[in-house]
Amino acid sequence: MSESKLGKLALQERTRREILHKSDLIPPLPDVVVRVMALLNQGDIEPEDLEQHLRYDQVLVAKMLGLVNSPFYGMNRKISSIRDAVMVMGFRGLRSLILATSTADYLMSDFTSYGHSTKGLWQHSLAVASGAKTLAKSIGLCQEAQE
Repeated sequence: MSESKLGKLALQERTRREILHKSDLIPPLPDVVVRVMALLNQGDIEPEDLEQHLRYDQVLVAKMLGLVNSPFYGMNRKISSIRDAVMVMGFRGLRSLILATSTADYLMSDFTSYGHSTKGLWQHSLAVASGAKTLAKSIGLCQEAQE
């Protein structure tokens, strides 16, 4: 085996070990996020079901209320309850908010050992999500295409 092939294999092995070592540093999603996402995936739920779990995460509720009371939603009254906020946002909007808030810090971390620049994992995730959505639409699997 040539020296360049051995050097390449050694570099790949070193990178693999570094990735495996750093994978232990990936924090799990908070329990509230996992439970709410499981509920949202069930499909036959009511806002009250979500409220029972969301009330334990004050940061998430504050972000949710801040969003529904922002000019983006243009409400003519102040939304102050979790249930009303869920009704305004909808399940899809709530899912997006939960994923964005629970993964933002992680996605902004330094992933240079994975070959990404600063914010590279975030950009890569957006590109993959966009591509997956486009592909799903093109083959008729996307719910938005059916609506």
